[in-house]
Amino acid sequence: MPVSDFCKAQFTVVEQYDQKVEAQYRGNVIAVDSGPYYELALSDIYWKHRLTNEWKWRIKQGGMTRSEARKERERIGFGAGGLTKKEQRIWNRGASNVEYHYLGSGKPFVRLGKAFAEAMLKMEKNYA
Repeated sequence: MPVSDFCKAQFTVVEQYDQKVEAQYRGNVIAVDSGPYYELALSDIYWKHRLTNEWKWRIKQGGMTRSEARKERERIGFGAGGLTKKEQRIWNRGASNVEYHYLGSGKPFVRLGKAFAEAMLKMEKNYA
């Protein structure tokens, strides 16, 4: 299932909840889109590193030639492959985990926490 379909499904659950639940419980659930808080620059670096290493491994195993790897790097825009010094500094400063955990960066969690708090305040105002 594509990520966009998954997100739509999550927001649909909230809508359905408010339609099906007793009136006194409506408005008690809210969905916050986490997409805008994701570190896209770190994700780009992650995929460059991951794919470059994959191609090196495939060359070593005989499943890809150096020429094929070079064509893939050029097609995607990775240049000579491997991370630049700047990309490596960004990676070292901002990431420590795999992609599905926001690459281990604290920035998305702080931003998402703020968005959750703002959503709660919005819900709270509806009850005041």
